Amino acid sequence: MDSEEQLHWLLLARLPGCSDRILRSLQSRYPDPRELLRAPQVHWRRAGADDALCTWRRKCLGQGGLERWQQAEADLCSLSDCGAGLIPLPAPGYPPLLREIHDPPPLLYFRGDPSWLNTPALAMVGSRRASPSGARIAREIAADLVTGGFLVCSGLALGIDGAAHRGALLAGGPTIAVMATGIDRIYPRQHERLAADIQARGLLVTEFPPGAPPRRAGFPRRNRLVSGLSLGVLVVEAALRSGSLITARLALEQNREVFALPHAVDD
Repeated sequence: MDSEEQLHWLLLARLPGCSDRILRSLQSRYPDPRELLRAPQVHWRRAGADDALCTWRRKCLGQGGLERWQQAEADLCSLSDCGAGLIPLPAPGYPPLLREIHDPPPLLYFRGDPSWLNTPALAMVGSRRASPSGARIAREIAADLVTGGFLVCSGLALGIDGAAHRGALLAGGPTIAVMATGIDRIYPRQHERLAADIQARGLLVTEFPPGAPPRRAGFPRRNRLVSGLSLGVLVVEAALRSGSLITARLALEQNREVFALPHAVDD
């Protein structure tokens, strides 16, 4: 994808009022972002665009949308600075499993090798306050999965997520980390080195635009991508009220397999 096409996708993602639902609807008819931006207003209206969004679109086609184009150019620079790219929903490289869920993100931002998105994956999620035995077993299972030809997918969080990523890397295999921030921001900061290792050997992905900080609402959205990218989800030492169980519920809604590893399985 050339920089002009990326710039147009970034602009569309930043248009005020252009929700994921609206953008997905338009993408199904206009896979080229330049054609999408210039599409007849009636098609924008049918997709759900209100008066304000239609006004912004017209401004960006003329001289009144300079601020939005500048924001898109800043986003493009941010992607370039951290070695990131993007994959729009209509693109052939978009992960087929993720395309199956009812609300796939219109844009996926990535750092690393996007070809890993086509490798069969199992998600591993669990407690941020994992017990030593839970973390050890998560590393061992992740290593076994890699040896068996699977990719390990998790959410880059502390605890079980980090253990799963490290187990996959130590076994010489790839892992995908789904982020709840912009692709240029690593959270938590304790995992900056881990994220660099994942980028070198696997893939970092997110649906959030460059610069997006960690927000409470972003973590459930991330969780649906963790399960959506995977054939199944293994839950390790999850609390009754936790994001891990949210991921398990989302996995069931997405018709994925769900597995559980209880606390202290070897006790």
